[in-house]
Parts: sequence; structure tokens; C-alpha cells
Amino acid sequence: MNACLAVDLDEAAALTAFVRLVDSAKLPRLKERRRRARTSPADESPVIAAIRYGARQFGGPLLRARSRKELEDVADSLSQDPAYLHFNDHLTDILRQAPPVAMSEQEVSRTLGGLLGPKWLPKVQRWAALMACADAAASKLHDAAIDSPRRPASTDSEVIHDLAAPRFYVQAVRGALRSGLCQLGLVSNYFRRARIRRGEEWRMEALLDGVLSGLTKYLELLAVIPEAEVPDGVVERAEGVTWEALVREWDEVRDRLDESAEAAAFAHESGEDPFRDMP
Repeated sequence: MNACLAVDLDEAAALTAFVRLVDSAKLPRLKERRRRARTSPADESPVIAAIRYGARQFGGPLLRARSRKELEDVADSLSQDPAYLHFNDHLTDILRQAPPVAMSEQEVSRTLGGLLGPKWLPKVQRWAALMACADAAASKLHDAAIDSPRRPASTDSEVIHDLAAPRFYVQAVRGALRSGLCQLGLVSNYFRRARIRRGEEWRMEALLDGVLSGLTKYLELLAVIPEAEVPDGVVERAEGVTWEALVREWDEVRDRLDESAEAAAFAHESGEDPFRDMP
């Protein structure tokens, strides 16, 4: 069996959904939003319509958390919710068809900084740097034809439920899902035009930390793929993890699971005990 492991190249696009949201090509400029300018639902792109839904359905619950611990618990729970996984797959499909929005790292940083405020500039700059790196790596992987439909699990929800998927790979996908969820929390706050009250800065910090930690996990996976050419120093290199080893592990475990399934099916049909020869 030759299971071709592949990074979901559209994940990088999904992780930039928040920047796409505030891009002037998609919505009125921030100053116009502050005048409560309305965008007709009929004029919205499918991307923005999907993000509005995701922000309301999945980002909103994060804003109702009463402590950082509760917010993190809600994020952990929602990131594994089948409804959120389905939404993430749907958003990824939409982004595949949407025209790319070209924004430099500086533009991303300036846009997010203007939206979130100067206090969060260091985290915003880190966010922009990670996104720029993820986009560049995804482009190089695409050029190198690393992506393939023969991937054992073709969506994020399939990956995290695939018993054969390497733990390192699953953790990276879970990180990307959690990062996207925390972005939806920020988007939800943006749509509500809510101000961060004194004493509640922890909520903004927790959401930004969730975005950054998830992006970092995702880039740690990209960093083990030589063709991605992730620069040194962007993220820590996972010691002892190689792309070839991940491919081999996924293949070997999947083969064993397939053999076990076949043995169980044969035993069920024949009435024999497949474990009779075991000590």
C-alpha cells in the first residue's frame, strides 16, 4: 500500500480567513464599518457568508466564557465538535474556489493591528509572520506536487478520526482547527463591534494565544517537509521526526488495521476464531 501523505494546502488559506474578512475587497473598510455601514447578504461572497455563520455559531460561545480556563475548555470541546469539523471542511471547499487575496506580511500586520489595537501588536506581528510563512510553504509544496488525492484521509475531520494517522500529524491538524476556531472568536467580537472591557483583556489574549499556538503546531508539521523550505527559527524543529517516517508510519499502521479488519470479516463469515493461535 502506498498511502501518499499530504498536507492540506488549503489549510493555509483557511488560517488567513480572518484577514480575508477585513480585506477591503471583501467588506467595506473598517472606518465604514464603524459608521455601521451594512453589507447586503445578497452582495456577500460565499466566503464571507460562511465566516459570518461560523463566527456566530462557533466563535460566539468563546466570547461567553467567564475565565481563560473556561474559554480554553470550550475551544477544546468545539474543535472536536462534528458540526465545527463539517463547517471547517465546508469553508475549505469554498476557499478552494475563491480568488486568492494577495496581502504582504506588512499589510496583514497593519490590518490586524488596526482592528485589534496597538496593545496586541507583538502577537499580531507574530501572527502575520506565521501566516506569511504558511502561505509560502504551501505554495512551494504545490509547486513540488506534494499534495495528492491519494492521501489516506482527505479532510481534517477524517484525519483526526483516522486510527492510522501519526500522532504528530493529528496534533498539527488539531492545532490548525483550534487556531481557526479562535479566529472565529475574534471575528465574532468584530461583528458585534464589542469593546474589550477593563479587566477582560484576558479574553483577547487567550484568543490570540490560541491562534498562535495552533498556527505554530501546523508549521511544525510543514517544517519536517523539505520541499516546504520553512526557514530556521520560525518554529522549533521536531526532534527525530521526518516526513519519510510519517509516511512510513501511516502506511504500516493502516496496513495492519486493514489486515485486522480482513481477518475479523473472514472470522465472522466462517465462524472461526481469528485469535485461536494466540498464546
